[in-house]
Amino acid sequence: MANWEAKTVSDVIDDINEQKIVLPVIQRNLVWDEDKMELLFDSLLKGHSFGGIIAVVEPSGMEPLFAFRLFSKEGELQYSELHTVVDHETMLIIDGQQRLQSFYMGLIGGLNSKKLYFNLYSKEDYEFEFASQINDLPPSQKEDGVEALTLWYPVTTLYISLKRYNDDRKVAKEIIKNRNIIDNDLSELVYDNVDKFDRAIFGHKAIGISQVFV
Repeated sequence: MANWEAKTVSDVIDDINEQKIVLPVIQRNLVWDEDKMELLFDSLLKGHSFGGIIAVVEPSGMEPLFAFRLFSKEGELQYSELHTVVDHETMLIIDGQQRLQSFYMGLIGGLNSKKLYFNLYSKEDYEFEFASQINDLPPSQKEDGVEALTLWYPVTTLYISLKRYNDDRKVAKEIIKNRNIIDNDLSELVYDNVDKFDRAIFGHKAIGISQVFV
């Protein structure tokens, strides 16, 4: 028997943190590189489909079919453990690990000692890049032959702020104030991109999970 459930990205991150979503031993380790992870976030904000997730559901009090491990927060290697019983309903991800791992590491962790940054001056494409520090990212770049400013902002900070305040306008206003942005057009880009990020992560049920019961 299988059930289909749609979740927000934030809901899935919470489930991973609470160890309600784990990785069975049959899953390979993380293989996606930084470029693929960055493009996944761009696709999410554009509202593009990135495929469904398949999970085997282990009811509370049952012995799981497989040994399993937790998701990696910083790209570190995790080892599977054999559990005789699970003390809460647990989803073992059969297909979709790379996508969920990318969201988890991008939003609350990192990769290769780097954090994910979002260019809040993005226009048609939503620009995300991993970097060791903000100074490693370009302060400007060419768009159609014209030099355009960038405003790189740590994704983890943006995620935590939106989760805490549940108010994208307030969060954007604080960013504009702290970064001393006085240009109206640039301010509007910040408002628009923070709003888009908020809706993509917290508003839209963008992740469809096919839950298989055995």
